[in-house]
Amino acid sequence: MYVSCEVNYYLLPYLRKMKIQAIDFRLENLELTKPYTIAWKTVDHVENLFCRIILDHGIIGYGSCNPENEVVHISTKQTLEAKDNLDLDLILNQSIEDPQALIKRLQDHLTYVPTLLAALDIAISDAVLTDASFLRLRNLSLSYLLPKTWAKKAKFE
Repeated sequence: MYVSCEVNYYLLPYLRKMKIQAIDFRLENLELTKPYTIAWKTVDHVENLFCRIILDHGIIGYGSCNPENEVVHISTKQTLEAKDNLDLDLILNQSIEDPQALIKRLQDHLTYVPTLLAALDIAISDAVLTDASFLRLRNLSLSYLLPKTWAKKAKFE
């Protein structure tokens, strides 16, 4: 049986009213429950930078990145320096009406630090989608393919 579903939605003007009120970061050294070994070392922990964005309606979005130099060629030190030098005016009191435009503005300033950009991108997206009350269904269409035996019995052929 074939089933497809198409959902179209739109964002209400509610998003225009939502602005970023606060942002904070926290570096965590997470111990792995199951260490693994690669060619030259055993990995038993990972450092992750967590980002929390708070909107003025109390909605919170979370993001994170793993600034592992061997993986993304950006070190934890570089990521933390970019975080410390981040112009918070690019984020604070900004509307999330168009989250992609906000992320694009951040991208223009964080081109060389994709780790920090990823954490911010995830946190903004999470905040936007955490409270889906602003989503409204515009239309819904479903289609399906009945087994041939059912179609014959129902005389659909």
